Amino acid sequence: MRNRLGRNTDRAGFTLIELMIVIGIIALLVSVLAVAIVTQMGKSKPKATASLLQQAGSAIETMTPRPNLKQFRIHAGVLAGDISDDEKIASSQLLAFYLCPARDVWEQAAYYSSREVYEPMINQDQWTANLVNEGQLPYLVDAWSQEIHYYYDRTRKTFFIQSKGEDGEWNTDDDQLYDPRRSRVELYSEIK
Repeated sequence: MRNRLGRNTDRAGFTLIELMIVIGIIALLVSVLAVAIVTQMGKSKPKATASLLQQAGSAIETMTPRPNLKQFRIHAGVLAGDISDDEKIASSQLLAFYLCPARDVWEQAAYYSSREVYEPMINQDQWTANLVNEGQLPYLVDAWSQEIHYYYDRTRKTFFIQSKGEDGEWNTDDDQLYDPRRSRVELYSEIK
């Protein structure tokens, strides 16, 4: 159909300007969504780490006696050669060993040799994203992929499970600790 000036008024598609406006609107929406997602992801790592520490701490509380590195070396048996020389990684291996051992670890460890059924305290599938397998003895990491540290405080006669937090430094205000005296995860700044 033609208008009074003889131009064709039937349009079969978008003009370049209309297309640019639509692309601009989509780009604006994507950038707003990206900012919202990044903000939520920043909040999810502390929550995920707190959940991991809470589960590990609650499970360790049920164990008597509390595991220690000396005992762990004995219980690991033939796997003792895979225990890290780094005390913090070794303590993280201890947590994985006692709480969620892989089936092959279970079958090789002296501690589990008398048990006929593979029954870890915590299903390893729950912590797949938090396990690092370097050698036969995996270790637990937090949401920032940093080792988790388990230690027994002799002066307070209790244990703690600690994450470095986002800054990757030990004993700073953003560290998270499981405190069994309160049965909850708290920031390092709240406990010290």
